[in-house]
Order: sequence, then C-alpha cells, then structure tokens
Amino acid sequence: MNRAFPEQGIEDIVGKSIFDFVQTDYYDLFRSKVDGAFKTGKEDCFESMMLISTEYETWFNNSFIVGKINEIIIISTDLTDRKKLEKRNNTT
Repeated sequence: MNRAFPEQGIEDIVGKSIFDFVQTDYYDLFRSKVDGAFKTGKEDCFESMMLISTEYETWFNNSFIVGKINEIIIISTDLTDRKKLEKRNNTT
C-alpha cells in the first residue's frame, strides 16, 4: 500500500496483509480474484466498498494484475465521488 487512509498513519499499514483492509463482505470475492489472477495470469477487477471509519464509506475499483513470480499488483481507484453522483441521480 502506498498511501494511508485519511484517519490512518503509516504505522497502521506497514507489515499488514492487504486482507487486513478488505471489508468482511468482500473478503471471499477479493481472495478469489487474487487466487484467480495467480492461476490464469490474467488481469481481473471488481468494485467494492470499505468503511474507513464508522462515518466514511469509500468505493473502489480493484484491478488485479499479475507481476513477477508470486506477485500480484492491486490497483484500487477511488470511485466514491462517482458512486455518490450515481446515487443522487437515481433518487431524483
């Protein structure tokens, strides 16, 4: 991870697994995407939500890219503003 979330410091990230940051509802899907990328060698992606705090819901597009041997690169792009706009447009 190359950046901390707003309410976290670097000490909250260093030495942890990416799975320490995955929301429980998405854990199995996240794990299957990582395993699938290792097995197939192909890129895959999905959207997920994380509660950074009890008040801060963040949406991500997670892309899984196979790097070198035994390496997966996960690029998570913040979709929160887009999701808020979609929700507002769907309720009007």
